[in-house]
Amino acid sequence: MKKLNKILLALLAFIAAGFVASSFVSCSDDDDDNGPSLVATYKSSVDADNYSYIYCYSDNTFKASGRIKDVIGEGSDFYYVIDMVFATGTYSGNPTADGTVSFTTKKEANTDESVMETKVTEAVAAGKSSVTFTNSDFPLTAVTSEETFQATISGTTLTLPATDEEDDEEVYTRQ
Repeated sequence: MKKLNKILLALLAFIAAGFVASSFVSCSDDDDDNGPSLVATYKSSVDADNYSYIYCYSDNTFKASGRIKDVIGEGSDFYYVIDMVFATGTYSGNPTADGTVSFTTKKEANTDESVMETKVTEAVAAGKSSVTFTNSDFPLTAVTSEETFQATISGTTLTLPATDEEDDEEVYTRQ
């Protein structure tokens, strides 16, 4: 169980890094006539299984979503998939033109470690080889303290600065 707790803590850190990376992707056009239209979409991709999007809408809101797939534990065949919206909020600036866009997080996924631990434990006990987490597991909740991040757009590239010494800047491409 101690090893599982360490794995879950590492997973939470990975989710947090994914959230930070994801919460700054820009927007694209949407055909939905019932609400705000999509202004721009930006995508960051590590590989086919690990990517994030930021969608910017005409009402100056954004949605950061993504998919993360990885094994739980070194040498393990058991893997997890996180496929959900990580954050929503507002933005200011033009996500389709060179310059700076500011993103302010209003809601983020509530990643409860006990939910993760329970779902992984149940999946392993049932003999499953994977577990998937979505917003039904980690619903979006209002943040207690809004954070604003600056992104730089140059051509079709959106760049988010590193959040600390351990992170690299995140680069997204307009879709």
